[in-house]
Amino acid sequence: MSCNQRGSISAFVVCSLIGITALAGLVLDGGRVVSAFADLSDAAENAARIGCQEVSGIRSGKMHVDPNNARASISHYLHSKDLEGSIEVQNGGARVTIRRVVQMRLLSLIGIQTRTITVTRSAHVVSG
Repeated sequence: MSCNQRGSISAFVVCSLIGITALAGLVLDGGRVVSAFADLSDAAENAARIGCQEVSGIRSGKMHVDPNNARASISHYLHSKDLEGSIEVQNGGARVTIRRVVQMRLLSLIGIQTRTITVTRSAHVVSG
C-alpha cells in the first residue's frame, strides 16, 4: 500500500456510518412524524364533526350550529385525547387546529431536535 492512500478506508467508513445514521434517522423519525400527523388529522376531523353535531333550529327551519355547545363538545373531545387546539365555530361549521411538537430521536444526533406538526380540519353541516 502506498503512503498517499493511508487512512482512506477509515475516512470512507466514517463517512458511510454518518450517512447510514442520517438515513436511519430519516426513516425512524420521519415515520414518527407521519404517524403523528395521521393521528392529529384524525383527531382534528373527529373534533370538528363532534362540534357540528350541536345543531339547533331544525324544527323552525333555521338550522345552525350552536357555537357555545359546539365549542364545549370540541373542547371535551380534545381534552379526552390530551390535546389542545384552537376552535372556530361559524355559521354552519366548525374548524379545529391542533399543534404538536415531535421530538427527534436519531436526527437529534445531527442537530435536528424537534418537528412541529400543525393540522387544521373542518366540518360543515349540510341539509338533505
